[in-house]
Amino acid sequence: MSVSMSHISEHVEMPDKMEAHRLRREEKDKIHAKVLLEGAKMGLVTTAGAIAASLAAQRYIPAYARLTLPFRISLVLAASTAGFFTETDRAAMRADREFAQKFSITQKDDVSLAEASVARSWDMETVKQVAFKNRFQLLSWGYLGVVGTTLAYNFSRTDIFLSQNAVAGILLIGAAARIVNGEKKATA
Repeated sequence: MSVSMSHISEHVEMPDKMEAHRLRREEKDKIHAKVLLEGAKMGLVTTAGAIAASLAAQRYIPAYARLTLPFRISLVLAASTAGFFTETDRAAMRADREFAQKFSITQKDDVSLAEASVARSWDMETVKQVAFKNRFQLLSWGYLGVVGTTLAYNFSRTDIFLSQNAVAGILLIGAAARIVNGEKKATA
């Protein structure tokens, strides 16, 4: 026994595989263009802020004024790049979330973890458990705070060479990278 489905194909226009691929590619290109545009806007804002901060620091901070021009330019470019990539990542995450909502059953904006929605009473035992669970992040943030405070203090002293402050700055950047890397692993 054969069933004819010709009555369905008359009313429904099905795109072929090449057309469907082209439509998906166009949608992805629109999403990428939007993400890059948002990143470019933030890059311009951070560039303007970094230039203003550099000019102010050059005028009011003698240690900064002693830096060479290429080094100051690299600091401005680093701030611009950081602003661009940070905003691009955030915009890409938002775009991915919006794209995924098209295929989601719930169609909710924010999906919260069940653990986060539970109200807690913060007694001493709960504080101990949370501190033990997050002990490495707490130690890392404490180390970052100590090194950052030391670096700020060292920059305020005139009897310490800039090269010594640079070493402390490298330690601070390394600590921040470890913290961010540890948080990415913890959330993955």
